[in-house]
Amino acid sequence: MATAVPKAASAVTVLVSRRVKPGYEAAFEQASQAMPGAARPFQGYLGGQMVRPDAQADEEEINLYLHGVRL
Repeated sequence: MATAVPKAASAVTVLVSRRVKPGYEAAFEQASQAMPGAARPFQGYLGGQMVRPDAQADEEEINLYLHGVRL
């Protein structure tokens, strides 16, 4: 009789990339800080981080990375 072999876990990274409208920076910052906390209860969640543009960059795009393991 064959035994089922469980699938190996694989790493997953979700990238949320946004340009914030002028005047909404504080609201976006608050929402972005809440995202990792909202993801924390899910099985396989490993962490998250926000990457802001360099102060001298022309781009205003902010990236939020959420890391996890797909089980």
